[in-house]
Amino acid sequence: MTDDAAVTYPAHGGNLSWAEARFPAAPRPWLDLSTGINPWPYPLLPQDLADLQRLPDAAMEAALCQAIAKRLGVDQPQRIVLAPGSESLIRLLPRLLPPGRVAILAPSYGGHAEAWALAGHQVVPSQNPLAEPAAVQVIVSPNNPDGRVFDTVSPPDGLLVLDRAFAPFAPAADNANIVSLYSFGKFFGLPGLRFGFAVASAAWAARLRDALGAWPVNALALHVACRAYGDDAWIAATGQHLAMARQRLDELLAGFGWHVAGGTDLFRLIADGRAPRLFRHLAQHGILTRIFAYDSAWLRLGLPGADAEWQRLQAALEAYDD
Repeated sequence: MTDDAAVTYPAHGGNLSWAEARFPAAPRPWLDLSTGINPWPYPLLPQDLADLQRLPDAAMEAALCQAIAKRLGVDQPQRIVLAPGSESLIRLLPRLLPPGRVAILAPSYGGHAEAWALAGHQVVPSQNPLAEPAAVQVIVSPNNPDGRVFDTVSPPDGLLVLDRAFAPFAPAADNANIVSLYSFGKFFGLPGLRFGFAVASAAWAARLRDALGAWPVNALALHVACRAYGDDAWIAATGQHLAMARQRLDELLAGFGWHVAGGTDLFRLIADGRAPRLFRHLAQHGILTRIFAYDSAWLRLGLPGADAEWQRLQAALEAYDD
């Protein structure tokens, strides 16, 4: 691999084609730890595939909104806006407001700043957007990639966009000036279904729904997500499983001298000047992690799934030599 300064790293995790081209001699199959996705996904049933042959309908959408409302404690299901992934909402929101000053948490998920800038807004990076005078404030909580949590959110004078991608069951704020964004695929381990949603005031929900148009979410995603949000036993067991796996990963990394600086139950963040070398070393062993162009000392790892994946990561860490 060439020198770090000459490398352009992917803007998102999960880019295996980039890794395969950059590290052609790496063993296959790749172990992808570059995303914060649950490696133990919600189970699909054989009959679910029948939904691929039908259009979604209003009854299916209403049932899913009811299931989400019950899970999150939303008083009015019509405040929930279904979308083909939370990323689509991140891109859509900036286009529904006139250009203005937007304070965005930084460092954080880069898609927010990119979307607001592309729509002509003045983006102001900030470690605390709530303290910035701005028409719009954007916060990711827990933050990606450091896991920082904003315990309290004061009602803003303008619009607050609150990204809850890694807090899938956090109660939605009941405030007319807050739009909360949620991701389905991360906790439930099914990102390929492309489903997310917003919880907003009735007025904002109507604007978003109109902009998305008819059939924003496919029938398969509607059906599976509706069942998943109502599955109390699976959600509780999975939450415990992820917490135990996160602790196991922390202990594994610490055992080899790597300091975990933060993260969530779905990913951990290493803060170490050796991070680029570890990234390359793991990639040469066919293990893809996530490195960040804005801070080369940060390296994010998702959770291995099967025991063989844990053993593969441990063997690669054992082989690392400064």
